[in-house]
This record gives sequence, C-alpha cells and structure tokens, in this order.
Amino acid sequence: MKSACKFLLPFPVERFPFDFKLEKFSTDDKDVIVPKFSAHTHPNAIEIQFIFNGAGYYFINNNRYQLAENTLFVIPGNCLHFYLAEECRYQVHKANIFFNPDFFKKYLIKTDMFYNSSKRSLHRVQFLRFNTIEARPIRKILADLDFEWQTKNEFHHEAIIADLSKLAILSARKAAAILKNQPENAVSNNGGDDASNKVIAFIEKYFKEKIGLKDIADSMGMSVFSISRCFKKHTGYNLKKYLAKKRVASAIFLLKNRPDLSMSWVALDSGFSDFSSFNRNFRYFLGITPTQYRKISLSRQSRSSQPTSSVDTRRQRTEARD
Repeated sequence: MKSACKFLLPFPVERFPFDFKLEKFSTDDKDVIVPKFSAHTHPNAIEIQFIFNGAGYYFINNNRYQLAENTLFVIPGNCLHFYLAEECRYQVHKANIFFNPDFFKKYLIKTDMFYNSSKRSLHRVQFLRFNTIEARPIRKILADLDFEWQTKNEFHHEAIIADLSKLAILSARKAAAILKNQPENAVSNNGGDDASNKVIAFIEKYFKEKIGLKDIADSMGMSVFSISRCFKKHTGYNLKKYLAKKRVASAIFLLKNRPDLSMSWVALDSGFSDFSSFNRNFRYFLGITPTQYRKISLSRQSRSSQPTSSVDTRRQRTEARD
C-alpha cells in the first residue's frame, strides 16, 4: 500500500483549487438574464469555457467574440467579461472550468495553451474552434470531469488532473495545427468596432447614473444617430434597448440577492429614473413585473437548495456527452 501511495500527487491541504459546472439556459429565460449579462472578473482563477451549442457574443476586455458550437475559451483572471445574447431565442449549453493559475505549475503538464495563459500572458484571451470529430473527445473529457466533481469518489482529484491534462493536450495540439497553417491568426482577439467597444465600457461604468443616448453619443463625440447605427451594426443590439437591458440585469441581481430592498430602491440603484420606467422595461424584457419575478426567484432558490440525487448526477453526465 505504501508503494502505491508514493505515486499520488501532493494536494493543498486547504482546498483543491478547481471548480466545474455545466450550464444550460435559453436566452429568453426569465431567470438567466443577469449572470449571463453582468460584467465580471475572476481575479484568482483562470476560466475555461467550452460551448456545446448556442449563439451570442462574449465581450472580453471590450473585444467581441462570437459564440459557436464546439468553441473553447481560455479567459485569464484579470479579464472583464460578460455574455450578450442575440436578439432572438437560442438555447445555450456550456461547461465552465475554474482553476488557480498555480494549478498547472503544481500539478499539470506545461502545455503552451493553458500554461501560457496562466503564467506568461495574463492579458491574452485565447480561443479555439473544433470541428465535430475533434470535439468528441473533448466532450467526453468534460462529461468525465462533471461526473468526478459531482460524485467526488475516492481519488477524484487524481482523475480530475488526468482529465484536465488531456484537455490541455488536445487544445495545445489544435492551437499548434492552426499556428502551422495560419501563423498570423492562430490565437487572436476578435477586436470589433472600437466605437462600439467604448460604448459598452461607458455603459458598464455609468449605467447606474442618469445617462441617456445623448450622454453616450457626447462621450464618443458622435451624434445619437451615428452611434446608434454603429452600435447596432457591431453588436446586433438597439443601443437604447441595450442600456435598458443592462439596468434590468442589475435590478434582477438585486431582486434575487437582496429581498430586503424595496422596489423603488432597486429601481433607482439600477439607473431607472422612476418606478414606472423600471416596471415598464422589466415587463418588456421578462414579461412579468419585478414583484412577480422576486416571488418566482425566491421560490426557485428554495427548491434548488435541496440536495441533488444520484439520478440527477447521472442525467447531467449523459447530457454533457450528447
């Protein structure tokens, strides 16, 4: 037994620096507008996302990346990012992996794909698109990761490290193949229209204040018509709706997480000038009132607090492989 144990990798006593979750949602789902829309960072973790299917855009450090089936993102911890759905209904299914930058240094092989992202070029966002055949083993790895993380059977740490190493190898091979054929554009940023990116940054910073389209246009030195047309062309979104949706997203976060706050306070803190405007825009995007949403959200949170059964775990694993 002792001879076998010496081959086990040393793990930190405090916590295994890894997290994994599967997400499946519709872009018009009343309960997902906030986490997919609010800009955020993961200061102490690198995030890997694999898109099983879906559409929309990721805005990462003010650059736009289009979601597509079998796309893999490596997002460094210092990158501000958020998801923006297209103005039509889509089902999105993706896997999220989070790990500490030292994770690869301590446990995993130093492939160019992940190791560069964690240690040498923290400012770079990397992404790869796999064809259907290439994606099959990656989907299998993600299903296995989900199973190990959910069940936490004996030696699940070792199994996770093995699966992550395989994922890193497949990704590095894909990146190397692209570099060989397209050395200038292998792993690059899809920087979009600079004006639209600056508008997004401006709204992220000031949406809680009393700003309108004229304020946004003035900040860019453009007319309302010009900036609205530019923004629509680049993102597919009406600028006025984008600003309103950002404010609704902020309100939903407060409704879900601060049940002690009054509706008027939520409206004002989210950038709406009055409750009437808040209520009207909320119903436009979600089809229900803020009060109804809060009741539904609290009810769902109560149900989700129940422990997941082994049957549910097996079902999630099967869905990840499909």
